[in-house]
Amino acid sequence: MEDTLKPPVNRLSLEEVLGGAPGATAVVFHDGSVVTYAELARRPSDPLLQTIIEVLETGGDELRAKLDAMLTFLPLREVPDTAVVDGELYGGLATLRAGGTVWMFDGLELQAQVEAIARIGRPAGLCVASEWAGTAPVAYLCSSRHLRRPSPSTRLIRHYEHVAAVRDDHPAFAFGSVGRAAAGWSIFAASPSGGRLPTDATGELMVRGPRREYRTGDVGHVDREGFVYVERWKEGA
Repeated sequence: MEDTLKPPVNRLSLEEVLGGAPGATAVVFHDGSVVTYAELARRPSDPLLQTIIEVLETGGDELRAKLDAMLTFLPLREVPDTAVVDGELYGGLATLRAGGTVWMFDGLELQAQVEAIARIGRPAGLCVASEWAGTAPVAYLCSSRHLRRPSPSTRLIRHYEHVAAVRDDHPAFAFGSVGRAAAGWSIFAASPSGGRLPTDATGELMVRGPRREYRTGDVGHVDREGFVYVERWKEGA
């Protein structure tokens, strides 16, 4: 089945996505330089900005909805600093949208990442795109994959497609769920023809958002409480 409700791509400006976050909102690079997002927008040759622009161009109007979904499970009121590694830019953009500070540590070896996070000097969250084996004392760790607790006090948050999540204090986390969809989103298992399967039936997972519906390529099921379980990741993931 083809993607449905797919609108023309609408590139958004950084200011539109961040929703007028305070001027103090900043991006901190591993070399120690600090740039507010407004200043970043005036640096067209900056590699990070180029990555952000790519996300804006491919995300369209639905990008803001994804960031708002992340704000429902990232504890940014308690922990306004987020360290970003392994290309987890959505977590960084969500943090900026909430008026927090992002610490960009992409491109560093693991030990250098650990040392950089330790230099923040206050508890910070960590968003990564895959498993992270570091031992830095972070306040929370958010990832789409298997999570290993970096320190005894670290809270773990497992997310799926940036629109569903489960924290480690919920029983579904221990059972391996990747989360329950945020308001305005739904995730369901579909048959080969694209029909919605009943609760607990296994099929390709599909995500329905405010503007479109898309296939994930993953195979899994959704329980009666809406928690998603991935049984087989898409090839190459």
